[in-house]
Amino acid sequence: IPSDAKYQMKKLPGSTLSPKDFMENGIIQFTRASIITCKAYLFTATKEASFDLWNRVIGKMQQSAKTRCISSGVLILDDTILEKTGNQMAGVRKLFDHAKKTFVNGLSLVQLFYVDSQKRYPLWYALHSNRGRKPKPTKDRTVPIGKYKIALRLIRQAIECGIRPKAVLFDAWYASVRFLKSLHKMGLSFVSRLASSRYLLVNGIRIKAADLLKQKHRYRYYKSLKAKAFAVSAILPHFGEVTVVCVKYRNKSAVIITNLNTYDLVYIVSLYRQRWAIEVYFREAKQVFGLDKFQNRSASSIQAHLALTALA
Repeated sequence: IPSDAKYQMKKLPGSTLSPKDFMENGIIQFTRASIITCKAYLFTATKEASFDLWNRVIGKMQQSAKTRCISSGVLILDDTILEKTGNQMAGVRKLFDHAKKTFVNGLSLVQLFYVDSQKRYPLWYALHSNRGRKPKPTKDRTVPIGKYKIALRLIRQAIECGIRPKAVLFDAWYASVRFLKSLHKMGLSFVSRLASSRYLLVNGIRIKAADLLKQKHRYRYYKSLKAKAFAVSAILPHFGEVTVVCVKYRNKSAVIITNLNTYDLVYIVSLYRQRWAIEVYFREAKQVFGLDKFQNRSASSIQAHLALTALA
């Protein structure tokens, strides 16, 4: 907590540490009472205070051997809709909900998540504002930033904090050539799903991803995956060479691309399956910790709520 904060902190109930001491000592287990105490500070402070608190928490976690991100871990990038019925909140706009197949009012939360074999937790996050629409109310209006730029900014924050992941995982929405090139320039590997409407060059032949999935003679059953799959080397137009893995599991199929220097499709598919961890996090954050259960209108209060949910 900033040392120059005007809010007078009290000792945490049942603890000998004040919230300031809590942060300085790097203890990362919140009790319900400590959350309420810090909540009183955050909701009376500025929007920057929420970011400062969360940056300090991540910084302390990287200093501990038990909680720091390791090189065998992966970063997962995804977004979710925080649905709202009103339109007076800062940043609320019409969004298309792919689960409901309709437009809803809400906020778009872009989240960076970390996973390895022993731990998983959320890293940085940001709210996405649509281009051409100004958030309400007037006092909270900001310059809109594209979702790709937000995603790259979150990943750069992780790199600046010393996090070196094995790969970055994301769904087909983020798999634009521009975004993939940016990750490649940063020296990062990626594993992503590719939309079935995208085109690839396989053995010099231009083919649609959906048509590649239909080549039944290529498939082989893998017991460890409990699915049929095959891998080929291909050229992604305007990007370069990638490894393409086509997977069929029950009645579902997917095309996965990666720039990892491997053709081990079992390894690639197993790596991409770790992306499900962020979906579980979104579900638990909404159902258990009330990620989307807030009525705050100002941007600073909304950011405070998001920070406290991530801490919980």
